[in-house]
Amino acid sequence: MINKHQEYKQLKAFLEKKRGIQKLNSIHTDDLRAYIRFKQQTGLQPQSVESMAKMITAFFNWCISEEYLSENPMRKVELPKVPKKILEGFTAEEVFSMIQAFDYSSYQEARNKAIIAMLADCGLRAMEIRTLPFKNVGESSILIHGKGNKDRMAFISPALKKILIKIVASRSDEKSRSFLSRNNKVV
Repeated sequence: MINKHQEYKQLKAFLEKKRGIQKLNSIHTDDLRAYIRFKQQTGLQPQSVESMAKMITAFFNWCISEEYLSENPMRKVELPKVPKKILEGFTAEEVFSMIQAFDYSSYQEARNKAIIAMLADCGLRAMEIRTLPFKNVGESSILIHGKGNKDRMAFISPALKKILIKIVASRSDEKSRSFLSRNNKVV
């Protein structure tokens, strides 16, 4: 991985030039805190600084497992906080436009319409839709096998029910998964 190798080279250069450290076992927590501050001052995004700090932590954990060091100097270094970004959702008009962009002229068109409708209407994750078996789609709800092997129910709106009825009618086979690719393989 180029980024990891590059990061290790930058850390080594910083420790040698700015801190006068030549040996691995001479690195202390304060040296690593100084490196993280240095990276933050260069204008890197908080996510990039956090990723860099995790790479360095992993390197020192490897040094411990290989018995080059007895303790990880990053252990007491606090990782920088990454601010949480709130994603802006789609408006009702945008969702309606996306659903209307597809028709029922082919299975793929109907499938895409159903996928977008399910994402918007039921709040399903992409992986939940990919692995959704037909048998889990009921009259008014869908049984979803979700994240962390947890099952949950999502209720179907009348508009989504109409779309799902049409997609079932457009299928030429009875594969166990609800959505298939152009080659009739599970999406």
